[in-house]
Amino acid sequence: MKIGYALNSWDSLLTFFKEKKVPPKLLEQAGLVLYNQKKDSFYDRFRGRIIFPIFSLTGKVVAFGGRTIFNAEPKYLNSPDTPVYSKGKILYGLNFSKESIRETGEVIIVEGYTDFVSLYQAGITNSAASLGTSLTSQQVSLPLRFAPRMIVSYDGDAAGKKAACRAISLCFEKGVQVKILTLPPGIDPDNLIKKSGLDEFKNLIQNSTPGLKFLLDSFLEEWRKDIPEEKTKIVRSTVEEIVKMPDPIIRSEYLKQASEYLSVDEEELRRIIQRKKSEEKSGEEETILNAEKRLLQILLGDKDIASYVFPEIKEEYFQGLKTAPIFEALAKCSKSGKEPDFNELRERIGPTLESSLSKALMLEKEQEATVEEAFECLNALRQFSLENRKKELKAEIISMEKKGDKEKLRSLLIQRQDIINQLSMLSKRNYQNLSYNNRDISAKESN
Repeated sequence: MKIGYALNSWDSLLTFFKEKKVPPKLLEQAGLVLYNQKKDSFYDRFRGRIIFPIFSLTGKVVAFGGRTIFNAEPKYLNSPDTPVYSKGKILYGLNFSKESIRETGEVIIVEGYTDFVSLYQAGITNSAASLGTSLTSQQVSLPLRFAPRMIVSYDGDAAGKKAACRAISLCFEKGVQVKILTLPPGIDPDNLIKKSGLDEFKNLIQNSTPGLKFLLDSFLEEWRKDIPEEKTKIVRSTVEEIVKMPDPIIRSEYLKQASEYLSVDEEELRRIIQRKKSEEKSGEEETILNAEKRLLQILLGDKDIASYVFPEIKEEYFQGLKTAPIFEALAKCSKSGKEPDFNELRERIGPTLESSLSKALMLEKEQEATVEEAFECLNALRQFSLENRKKELKAEIISMEKKGDKEKLRSLLIQRQDIINQLSMLSKRNYQNLSYNNRDISAKESN
């Protein structure tokens, strides 16, 4: 751990570095000294403290933490944020414990460095410390490359429970399997091990509470289930947290568990989610891309250009686009040699897309349409569709990495590389020199 000590002196570190020709301004930037404006001088930040070097994941010292031995305030003092250190982006001790975390498949998050050191010395080597801060999103992400499960240790007081609920919410967002280890009020892991022994802490680990149950119990403490107006707050708060879980199977199982725990129909919980999605969707601005609108306008307004474009269109080009059903219906008409029948089209696409189609056709034509422009629009939509698929694959790859499914992971990586190659080719395509751009379409009409 390389634990050290800072002398109970105002300038011992400053003097040491002066002899090494290190300027005080640089020490201030590193968070080692402070500036006294009245005296126009610098003094040591850490005085009379046991010093805990804070390491990056690769083992480099990036900051320090100090615990007083003279009952000075504050009891614990950390380096400020510096160019090489940001408090919310590092877990203390992770550089020492990462292999043990990988072996056990889980990480135990404690609050301070003394908690980490006590656990490590006692033989619990799969822990890391959040350095006294509420757990951050970046800190939740750090151990994920080593283990999919997390046990978060917090005090049993009100502040501790609030911090635990926030940690659960962050873990849900990252898809982490989380449990809460609740300590007796005013007791930290260091004190518990010293007073009650290691077995007592291991027992708390064994009996830690699943994240969802902890959340539900916290909501039930805040609101009463037997009062309808308060029960709806419990239900909606629960659903709001569950929908953060990225895995649909886990999300579905959590809804089932919440339904049973709260005595609420599971389908009603799902309806709440659907209503929320509908409300968000209705409140969103129009999400049809300009390329979608312009391509529709060209294809419906110029039969000759359409005759060049439709044979090149594939269904996957419009995957994920709001107007996909419109393009599919138009492509079918073209394939069968029929003129688009707007009544038939209306039945296929429904009122919402009918409105989108009408808006596209009413767009002011900035210039005469060309085959080149039509293919540029098609190219843009293909790129958009591929980028969306690439994002989906990224999420699936992360999931397979956590599960350790190497065969599925290999397949996903191949798919992702194929998409990257397609995007690279699309970015290089140039439609200006293609032969159909030099044809006189009006001459074709006269023939």
